[in-house]
Amino acid sequence: MRRSIHFIIILCFTIISGTSFGQRSCVFLPEIRSNDGQFDRPKAKIHTLRLFPAQQQQPLLPNFAPDFPNVNITFNALADQDEPSIAINPTNPDNLIAGANDYRSDSSLFHYQSFDGGKTWAYASFRSVWIFAAIPSDPAVAFNSSGKAYFSYGRTAMDINPINDVICQSSTNGGTDWTLPVRVILDSTDSHHASTGADKYFLAVDNVPGSPYKDRVYETWVEYDIARKNRVRLSYSTDGGSTWSAPSYLTPSGNYQCPIPAVGPGGVLYLTYENIDPAIREIHCMISNDGGNTFPTALDKKIANYNDLGPLLPAGDPFAHPTLKGGLRVNSFPSIAIDNSAAHHGRIYVAWAAMGADLRNHIFLSTSDNSGNSWSTPRVIENDFAPAKTDKFFPWIATDDVTGDVGVAYYDSRTDTTNVLTDLFMLFSNDGGQNFSAERISAASSDVRAVSLIDTTGPNGPRYFFGDYVGLAAHNKVWHPAWTDSRVGYDQDIYTASVRPHAPAAPRNFLATEDTITHLPRLAWEHSGLTTFDADFGDYVFRLQRTDGGLLVDLPKTARSYYDSLAAINTDYTYTLHVVAANTDSSLTDTAIFSPRSVNEPLAPVITSAKAQPNGLEMFFRVPDKNIAGSSIRNLYKIYILTNGIVSDSFLVSDVSRGKVLSYRFYSLTPDGYYRIQLAASTRRGENDTILSALSPAKWLYAGTPLTTYSENFSGSKNIFTPFAWDTTNAGGLRQSEFINDSLANVPYQAGLDTWFLLPPVTISLDAKTLEFAHMALVASGDSATVEVSTNDGVDYFPIAQYDMTSHPADWTSSLGASRAVHEVLGLKFLLGQDVITRFRLRTHSSAGDGWFIDSIQFTNTLAVSAANQISSFRAELTSNPIRKGSNASLKLYLDQPSNLTITLYSMLGKKEEVLLGNKSFAPGEYELQFSSDLAGCYFFEAIAHSVHGEERRYGKFIVLP
Repeated sequence: MRRSIHFIIILCFTIISGTSFGQRSCVFLPEIRSNDGQFDRPKAKIHTLRLFPAQQQQPLLPNFAPDFPNVNITFNALADQDEPSIAINPTNPDNLIAGANDYRSDSSLFHYQSFDGGKTWAYASFRSVWIFAAIPSDPAVAFNSSGKAYFSYGRTAMDINPINDVICQSSTNGGTDWTLPVRVILDSTDSHHASTGADKYFLAVDNVPGSPYKDRVYETWVEYDIARKNRVRLSYSTDGGSTWSAPSYLTPSGNYQCPIPAVGPGGVLYLTYENIDPAIREIHCMISNDGGNTFPTALDKKIANYNDLGPLLPAGDPFAHPTLKGGLRVNSFPSIAIDNSAAHHGRIYVAWAAMGADLRNHIFLSTSDNSGNSWSTPRVIENDFAPAKTDKFFPWIATDDVTGDVGVAYYDSRTDTTNVLTDLFMLFSNDGGQNFSAERISAASSDVRAVSLIDTTGPNGPRYFFGDYVGLAAHNKVWHPAWTDSRVGYDQDIYTASVRPHAPAAPRNFLATEDTITHLPRLAWEHSGLTTFDADFGDYVFRLQRTDGGLLVDLPKTARSYYDSLAAINTDYTYTLHVVAANTDSSLTDTAIFSPRSVNEPLAPVITSAKAQPNGLEMFFRVPDKNIAGSSIRNLYKIYILTNGIVSDSFLVSDVSRGKVLSYRFYSLTPDGYYRIQLAASTRRGENDTILSALSPAKWLYAGTPLTTYSENFSGSKNIFTPFAWDTTNAGGLRQSEFINDSLANVPYQAGLDTWFLLPPVTISLDAKTLEFAHMALVASGDSATVEVSTNDGVDYFPIAQYDMTSHPADWTSSLGASRAVHEVLGLKFLLGQDVITRFRLRTHSSAGDGWFIDSIQFTNTLAVSAANQISSFRAELTSNPIRKGSNASLKLYLDQPSNLTITLYSMLGKKEEVLLGNKSFAPGEYELQFSSDLAGCYFFEAIAHSVHGEERRYGKFIVLP
């Protein structure tokens, strides 16, 4: 769905945060230092706050990919995943397997499998089957022609007996169960004393019909030696992965990376790799005509030289990216695919990312039609003609083994002209790579900087780590990319999607509305008339169905609306609509729900803030702009004001007021005190037919002038307000003066209660900057006896202190007679100058204890504060509300304990709009979060802090005026 809100997030004031970076997992003996060109992944990360300069803040752009539903296959918000590989079972295309570096289990590997075409996934760790403790990395997956699955990776460990393994496991049931690890190699010395390191393990299986090496499995990697040089190595298996050939060296000692194998017609093995020597920088392809036994030097062909992604920054670091992403670890690894179909039989495709002569980053492609003996001049294929320079990187190319179509999945920042955010795009060609069209696949953008997995191996400091590649697989017109995604803003997950480039695009904006005269459904939609990759697909129809079976009709491709004359009045219906092409290919299905009542019933107005006034109060509220079905209301008629459950006023409104914030002044609410205020709205359906909304949640608002000071000892009439059964008691004779208690004396309170009483509003001044009271909170540890305050006249409250019997164990016991009152002093100086309502609230979950006994409440200027139970460590307050569209709203945050903060924004309907902060670490201090919206309306924020106090939540609403 297209987002309509754009936020600019700025953290102001002093922010103190200890920054810890995950250390790289070394694969060598201690005396061996890593090569700058290595790409081993960093060790398990430590989440830390990453702060960016204000001009580089993450813009939130419209994000949508309606034809490619995104699926998170890793289902984990606490650890990162990256470097995915994905494969399709040729005997059952609904069976997919994937693998990724997964840091949730001590830097382990996870395997993922789907049996419904990628809609749902199961997953598990390989950790439990490893023979020796070691750190795994760089998984690769593949199927053979009979549906046997393979999963390869490397394992390294630095201890007394270092390990450097290359591992392969297999599965005969689609990835559900896997064999024990089989070592492709146990270091070059065949011992546990590793003298080399390895990196970047890739698989290929010979599934080519008629090949003399059918189902042979090839494993390639690079090996680093003690001299900091590396070579490309290969091993193969002829018995389904049970045993492997002695690994061979395919290159001399040098500086090589990313050897990726692929098999072409006749079982010819091709292997592309990159020479990353800064003085050379070449893309190569080597060839074996005998099943991987030999790779003649004459058949090692240079495809092209390339310019690394740059210009380089920091200077001298060959893998740090120069743009606003700042220090992203990137590469120009080539990937290879071969057409084994009849379309362009034997054509070889190699793609890589590099900087072009125009100083822009591009995706390059070269092809060969003569078995790799010569290659076409590399050309740019990503089709981005925007004036802004934006990044493209990590391309992975694949071919459809049935149709011969070519696809390239890669990261592209074209949707963000500031070049900060990144999306997964896919290039598609159905003419042998002559022409490509590009489509965005990710439904939300990622900020590669907003993760805390950092590569620390470079000579110029940390570099953001977003993996080193993505994955892509295809079979019979269906493509499955797999990519690293940080759309939540703090966590990397692996996403995939089902991409059907030949299929018609789905209908857009399919809506069901009520005819104003007949009250029957009118349906409307939009459609481009093109495929998901913007190609013409000839004749087609719209297939419209009512799920009750009362309607099934094919409409011509010119249709964009339909009137359902067969429907019954005042009946709810669900409609589905999809496109069916003349070749029977079909689009995804869109759904519209018709409900006569929901179309006309508005949501309730929302009270946003209030202010006590002499003899009354001023209230601000938002007029609804949606009905209960979530679409725009029409024929808005009246707003009703209810005071203490009775309609006290109403006034006419029109559709012009939809979504606006209005104010209402109560001029004669006497005596001073609390009044129960609710609102309702209505629409007009006919001359004498109105539909009333539900009542808004009740708010107890104070009418009258706030006090400058206040005290209460409950010895006479009580100047408090409570709608519940709080009453005075002498607490078993413990004091001469009386307490107020939530239940009768000596009677245990009941479980499942939520009761409270309110003090009159007090203006916090230097003479009233502390709240004092005596009390006994004889409540169970699972209950909450909480002191809360409101700064908007009772619309919202946040807690400042919380108690139970563990708060003062020396004074409180489970026996009322053996307990004594404790004097509390809570600091309120942070609310200086504000009118504050105080609420004492008891929420119970058990029936243990005798309840909460409170006495001697007063506001004073005491200096000493008893902070042991004060939980004002976290406050979130809007300092500007409402705001105008495009203006900045300010959310002040106060912390007196180290905390991890998550702040999420919701629409009025409860839809999550954006994670403004995601589990970021903050030191004690005062902060300001600024954000703005270009869409008027009412929004909510939820702020969650995890600290020594446990989890604390704060909520608030703000209004954006037109």
